[in-house]
Amino acid sequence: MELDLKDFAETVKAEEVMYLATAAGDRVSVRPVSPLLLDEKTVCFYTSKDALKYAQMKENPHVGFVVGAVGRYQGEGTVRFLGSVFAEENAALANAYKAKYQGAFEEAAPGEVMGSNEFLVIDLGLLRGWIFDKENPEVPIGQGEIAL
Repeated sequence: MELDLKDFAETVKAEEVMYLATAAGDRVSVRPVSPLLLDEKTVCFYTSKDALKYAQMKENPHVGFVVGAVGRYQGEGTVRFLGSVFAEENAALANAYKAKYQGAFEEAAPGEVMGSNEFLVIDLGLLRGWIFDKENPEVPIGQGEIAL
């Protein structure tokens, strides 16, 4: 069964939370991030350079994520670091992010400094997901997988 990349794109556009898994050394962690779809194969988010996930991704840029109701899509990919959310070269990205998440970049998370936040993108390598019946979209009929 084949996944529909357009449905994946619509899911990421609609969701405000995606769960990101990172690992380095003997430590694995999962936490919510706010996704922004750049295209069907690239998802953006931002985080503080002071966060555990940032340190883990610097050591090991291979990540996993889950997005959509009841884990609709699960993905794997490689992270790229784009620099400060306030950098001039990231202005268009910052504006797109603020359009989806009103109030973004106005207040840092507890214990973090807003200026330490960077944009990162996940270049998808593998996408898995549930496939649902077209006539009855609540009924799963299988799973699909796409290597990107």
